[in-house]
Amino acid sequence: MFNRKQQRGIFVLIILLFLVLIIYFIAGKRDRQFLIVEDTSVYQRQVDSLKSLAIAKQNKIYPFNPNYITDYRGYVLGLSEEELGRLHRFRESNKWINSKKDFQNVTGVSESVAR
Repeated sequence: MFNRKQQRGIFVLIILLFLVLIIYFIAGKRDRQFLIVEDTSVYQRQVDSLKSLAIAKQNKIYPFNPNYITDYRGYVLGLSEEELGRLHRFRESNKWINSKKDFQNVTGVSESVAR
């Protein structure tokens, strides 16, 4: 198996390994900083207010102005090419749509679309 010299070498390596581990754990305990639990209500209120702001921003409804409908937006809204063309011709004559009724009269869309 191992001769006497090899056995002493293995024994010394094991002792060195244990010494290194002991030093590592003792030195590591001094460097560790434990979490000090303080009053976190101030931080929790800030987090809650930021969450409520994010929700309010997410659900914001912007006003709809049919005077500036592009071709793409008209397609997304479900307007036909004829309805969109009537709207663009009306706008080219420098007139403005000021109500839902005006929008229906100009484009010829039904009540359900103009809602």
